[in-house]
Amino acid sequence: MAAIDVSQWFDSRPMRLAQLWVVILAGLLVTFDGIELVITGSVLPVIAKEWHISPLALGSVSSVLLFGIMVGAFISGPIADRIGRKWVVVASVFVYGVFSWITAGVANIHELLLLRFVVGVGVGGSLPNVIPLADEYSPRRLRKTMVAIAFMGITIGGVVVSLVAETVIPHLGWRAMFSDVAGIPALVLGLLAIVTLPESIRFLVAQGSRTAQIAAMLRRIDPQAPLSDADQFYLSEETPRGFPVRHLFDQGRARNTILLWLMFLFNFLAQYLVNTWLTIILTRAGFTLADAIWGLIAIEGSATIGGLLLGLGADRRNPKVILIAGFLLGAAGLVLLGMVHGFWPVMAMLFVYGLGIVGAQFGLNGLAASIYPVTARSTGVSWALGVGRFGGIAGPLLGAAFVSMKMPVTEVFVFAAIPAILAMVAMLFMDLTGAVSAAASAAAERA
Repeated sequence: MAAIDVSQWFDSRPMRLAQLWVVILAGLLVTFDGIELVITGSVLPVIAKEWHISPLALGSVSSVLLFGIMVGAFISGPIADRIGRKWVVVASVFVYGVFSWITAGVANIHELLLLRFVVGVGVGGSLPNVIPLADEYSPRRLRKTMVAIAFMGITIGGVVVSLVAETVIPHLGWRAMFSDVAGIPALVLGLLAIVTLPESIRFLVAQGSRTAQIAAMLRRIDPQAPLSDADQFYLSEETPRGFPVRHLFDQGRARNTILLWLMFLFNFLAQYLVNTWLTIILTRAGFTLADAIWGLIAIEGSATIGGLLLGLGADRRNPKVILIAGFLLGAAGLVLLGMVHGFWPVMAMLFVYGLGIVGAQFGLNGLAASIYPVTARSTGVSWALGVGRFGGIAGPLLGAAFVSMKMPVTEVFVFAAIPAILAMVAMLFMDLTGAVSAAASAAAERA
């Protein structure tokens, strides 16, 4: 019988296929966050014309979805840190899929608002728990990169749905976006998660039982590993007991937790202000709806690239410097966006904005997963995302006010850059000594 440190076991081995599958499946599961953002942005102009509703009512459709996501995030993290990640993720995906499919049959704005809230709860329950899974199945030297790769699912899903929307909306109508593009694929992925998504090994170890199950799961990752059902497994990382939310503020973590929440809030505020209203702002500026949807594609595509680059950089260099650079680049893109004219200059600035601000969200998710102990990791990620959704809720409403006032495009995008600057300021005060040391150690190992 041997005593095996599971953290060291993962850190001493290369990424195996079974671990990569967890990251890939996590990426597929989080696509629905990006899908929802794009679906909302692409169907709102059509719904507004068909139902003759005001900009404020349009903003409420986005905000109620984000309120549901916030509720789902707040309640799912502590539950997952108590009972495990897998079944919380599965339940959340099925809630999302079923109620997205039902949304296709709504008859008025009130039904749409109710169902958007429930769909949001499903989205909010899934994302905070698949991100820790990607983190926990990765060696320390690759954690932020793997989280970034998983989070790419959001932007890839957004790009694919943006392209699909150009065909689906004109030929099948906006309702098909909810049923065929969102609902049915979610139900299929939910079934796939039941069969192939594993529970977090680190979570099982922290629970202090099921050693035979842990040994079997590790053998699936590395069939050549000398493991026995009688081995004892432990974690060298901190595994405090008790209510998970309390651990976000224990051991000197209060300052970083508050600053992390502020960064999530400001970054979501900027993203949802721009992304939700982009198609309407651009169409009012003279662009066609098809060209405006290409703006969403430019954002999602650049965010995928930026998120991966930021994740790779954060695993190798000081994460603080990497994220500050992302916020600054995105803010510059927004300011310049209000000053340029023509299709390609606008697309270029949207690309810069997505590369920096939306890409920085990848890094923030990895950061949230890395600064908390395993028994509070889902809670740490979910509460950061939950607080961030307050900014996501405010963004569409603020955009509605700007559109109603007929604010010039230049001023809209300058206002959107302010939260990005505030997020950068919050990052300056973060204490990431441990994260920087880990990145330096990983870089030294590769040298």
